[in-house]
Amino acid sequence: VSLDQRADRFLADYDRHQIPKEDWYVKIFRSLAFEEGDKVLDLGCGFAKLWRNNWKDIPSGIHVHAYDIHGSWADDFAGYLKDNQKDLPSGVKIDLHFEDLEKDSTWKTIGKNGKYDKIIAHYLVYELKDPETVIASASSVLKKTGFFSFNGPTVNTWHRFFADVVSDMRIEAPFVGETIADYGRRKVACDAMLKRHFSRIEEVTVTNAFSYEEPEALISKMKDIFSNQEKFFSKNENKIREYFAKRIDENGAILIDFETVFSHCYV
Repeated sequence: VSLDQRADRFLADYDRHQIPKEDWYVKIFRSLAFEEGDKVLDLGCGFAKLWRNNWKDIPSGIHVHAYDIHGSWADDFAGYLKDNQKDLPSGVKIDLHFEDLEKDSTWKTIGKNGKYDKIIAHYLVYELKDPETVIASASSVLKKTGFFSFNGPTVNTWHRFFADVVSDMRIEAPFVGETIADYGRRKVACDAMLKRHFSRIEEVTVTNAFSYEEPEALISKMKDIFSNQEKFFSKNENKIREYFAKRIDENGAILIDFETVFSHCYV
């Protein structure tokens, strides 16, 4: 649940600052290009915003097999599903399964349903002890005409934005470059893992524009991304706040085009 809550905190921040105000999970949903009659496997569905936030726009005939464990936000989704299943479009079915994706028995159950048109594993890799075994299992139940949608560690827009900030301010912040280098290495390793199990990988970028009109939101974001840097912030927080305030005063807001990359993987 803590990982779900952290994701919700990020999304709440996005909801306050994104422009135009279009739901993040609507954008992700559209990028997946679901078609009528698709059989979908959703790994680690959690609160299931992908489905909740597009409830009446799911193409007819889609059958979703969603998996997660008890003690996650999927428990809440179970209640939502019970109360709202009647409002799903014609022929749409969502089955929620509480099973551990790192157990062989779970994949035996998944395999009994045949192969899937689309398999979704968004924000899942961070929760797994052995991501590669799960990814290998997913590739074995994917149709040749379908794709596996995945996102993992990468150098993101916030890393680059804050790197530019400390560079512009000429502040000593070696941990920023170290973080970027670490995420770069992790992305290379993650890409290599995907290539071991899929023959073709296409990167799909989903973009949101954000507007920040107060320094505190950016300070909070910086602390969240570079946690455990109390000494740095104790020394520099006021200067950084003044820097953001000056830019906002000059331009009315700080605008950021945030990009998230999803890998669509084909067997």
